[in-house]
Amino acid sequence: MEITVDQLENLTRSLPAAERERLAERLFRSTHESELSEIDQAWIQVAEDRFAAYGRGEDTAIESAIFIDEIEDSLGWK
Repeated sequence: MEITVDQLENLTRSLPAAERERLAERLFRSTHESELSEIDQAWIQVAEDRFAAYGRGEDTAIESAIFIDEIEDSLGWK
């Protein structure tokens, strides 16, 4: 039996978040022939650390629209 991408996506949505994240990382890595650069790996680690801190309640977040507004303001685009 052949499974479609849509069917696979529906199946994976029922996985716990950590398992979906692990699967996404594996799929991402499988589509890139070369290894991530040291800088890319460092940024991934920063993002993972920040997300983990947010999950533990040690960090806060702002809405993306507010973030974009602040960036545009700082660049003088508004």
